[in-house]
Amino acid sequence: MMRLTKITVAVILSCGTSAAFADATCEASAKTRDDYLACTNADTKSMLSDAEKLYRNLHANAKGEALAELAKNHKLWEEKLQSDCKLFGMAFNDWKGGYMPDTDFQVAACRQDAAKQRLEFYEWLSCPDDMESSEHPECSTVKTILGRKK
Repeated sequence: MMRLTKITVAVILSCGTSAAFADATCEASAKTRDDYLACTNADTKSMLSDAEKLYRNLHANAKGEALAELAKNHKLWEEKLQSDCKLFGMAFNDWKGGYMPDTDFQVAACRQDAAKQRLEFYEWLSCPDDMESSEHPECSTVKTILGRKK
């Protein structure tokens, strides 16, 4: 019974966590768990796309050691996303190699968190002047690259 209670709490938390960042219009029209999962995955894909745009801009402007370090870091972000979230799913399944209900929500929430971290990291690299003076990167470079209005 205790196991069932833990699973129920985890499912409720994972639904809330994975839906927390999802696009409001997508979430408003979602009716099933698959719809909510699709919203989370779409939101993650968008963040990863934005992070990649920022990375490409940084890559185009970096030279020498900075370029090599940037490329190495980019590869680490790719590995982190895959490895961390795979381990997250394994842990959620009690390390038994099976599948428990809602593992996909846990993995999607992990991917979304990693994508958010990655995007913010590249925003900071794109806005070095904001590092000391801002709580969040807000420079025009990011807005221009990502096509955001003020």
